Amino acid sequence: MNGAPQQYNMPQQPEFSEEIRLTKSTADEKNYDLLANLFSCIKCIDYLERTFASGNLEEKVYIDRCRQLLVQFRNVMKSVATIAPDHKRFANDFNMQCPAGLARIDAGVPMPSNAGTSQIVAIQTVTEKFITLLDILNMNMRSKTDLFMPIEETYNAMQTVHILPDDFSGKAEIKHWLDRLDMMAAVDELSEDDTSDLLLAVDKVYSRVKDIISRE
Repeated sequence: MNGAPQQYNMPQQPEFSEEIRLTKSTADEKNYDLLANLFSCIKCIDYLERTFASGNLEEKVYIDRCRQLLVQFRNVMKSVATIAPDHKRFANDFNMQCPAGLARIDAGVPMPSNAGTSQIVAIQTVTEKFITLLDILNMNMRSKTDLFMPIEETYNAMQTVHILPDDFSGKAEIKHWLDRLDMMAAVDELSEDDTSDLLLAVDKVYSRVKDIISRE
């Protein structure tokens, strides 16, 4: 040891006036801009839905703006197809907490114009319950503990939507699976085949519900 200070190859610190780039390339910067557009679009649709449901927006303004945003969303999705092809996964990854917006995107059309405030909330709720249930099934969750409550909540939400006829067969289909799970022990699981059948049934019922809502 000769007492000389040890030399370290430390990276040079940037000057305060030096620009620090958050992206490595122009392509990265473009992708971040596109993802920001997607984030903003989903948030705007969610805010619009909640504002209308609270009665703080005229119906005509809501419908016009909702149609514009849905068109904008579809255009944005085309631009991010290679980097964020699944908007639901994108929203989940960034913890966006936008159930009303995602439900409206899934429906693809504005809230029916003849729906009162209570029915607006009911339609939003049943849409959100179906989306949640489908997400659970797509994650291959099969136990009664995992499935009973989401299916029960979906069935109960369907009862509150007045535009769904009393004899709508989709209600009986969901009730069938609810009754079946009710007979199972809490630790029991559906088989893989039964889970696939349930997923297919829920998806079909939800498609029919969306079709009825869009025609009102």
